[in-house]
Amino acid sequence: MPYSKLQTSLLLLYGLRQHEKAAAKLRQAIAQGQQEGDDRTVYTSLSLLGLGSLNSGRIDDALSVLEEIEGMITNRRSFVVGDETNFLEALEAQKLEVDRVRKLSSILAQVCRDPAFKIRLSRLASGSSRA
Repeated sequence: MPYSKLQTSLLLLYGLRQHEKAAAKLRQAIAQGQQEGDDRTVYTSLSLLGLGSLNSGRIDDALSVLEEIEGMITNRRSFVVGDETNFLEALEAQKLEVDRVRKLSSILAQVCRDPAFKIRLSRLASGSSRA
């Protein structure tokens, strides 16, 4: 079950601080989620993998993940808006793909149901995330 792999990755990442093992488990969750059509788990796993890649200095991997997330957004897949926010904020903070981040944030802010994430995404979309 891809969701259980995602849960295990969260334990590895935040509980045990085993980033490489967490990344491997996230990749498994993504692959299995894609096979099973579990878009929500794939999206959340991609968001965590992208942030982890960025924080580990693996910029190319992070940008590859951004492309996958962008595809899911463009194709209107089913996912929970907000999971990607930390990743998008980190990209913007490092001045990576700023235009893409703003465009995606603008789309996501329009459909976000969580007020806190909606505010953060709106700030990213307008370029005022440091407010």
